[in-house]
Amino acid sequence: MAFPSTPESRDRRRRAYEMLGVQPNAVADAPKIGHLLAKLKDGKATALEALRASDLPEARKFISKHDNILLPSFVRKTLPFEAFCIAAGISPTRMFGVIAEVIRLQKSQLGAIRAAERHEAIVEKSSEFALDPAMVDDRMAHLKHMGFTPSPKGSTINIGVQATANAAAAAKSDAASLPPAEDTIRRMVEARQRAALPAATVQQLPAATERESLPRAFERRERETVEAEYVEADE
Repeated sequence: MAFPSTPESRDRRRRAYEMLGVQPNAVADAPKIGHLLAKLKDGKATALEALRASDLPEARKFISKHDNILLPSFVRKTLPFEAFCIAAGISPTRMFGVIAEVIRLQKSQLGAIRAAERHEAIVEKSSEFALDPAMVDDRMAHLKHMGFTPSPKGSTINIGVQATANAAAAAKSDAASLPPAEDTIRRMVEARQRAALPAATVQQLPAATERESLPRAFERRERETVEAEYVEADE
């Protein structure tokens, strides 16, 4: 950005930097976005208008420096946009991204407001057309809007004769590619039979063997009386 080289202008610019609290070399070394702001409608004024209506932290920091009521108006007229970015501690490149984000959000919100404002008139006009026997599309749109006809969940409604024909053709093609119903039933029956086979098989126990005789140590014996002569020992 070119500045006049008269002593008065240099002194004016020096005092402006001092009041803003920014070193001129810091602004000279910073990225330049002035040429980008010039491409906006109404230039820098559009960016300032968007930033003043934003609650983003970067926007509030910038506006607090740029719109400081204690700052003389000649400072804003003398110093470039980048100087106020440096005063707010924000890179000019980042500030341009904030401006783009703010403008996008604000335009989206304005579009939603305009659509809401005209929604009633659009529905009224569509309802009038739906009364015409030839206006099938408007009538179907009205019935779906009121919930009288089901709409696929999570899908977009596209009303039109060609779209309906394409959908019918695709469904017919998918049905033709499926195997015959008899094959499907047969595979289901075979799968169930295979699944039930392990449960129906009962493991056979080994054949019973003849009872072996118990060991002699466990045989029951009858009590026997034994007769014997005893000789008493001499005391």
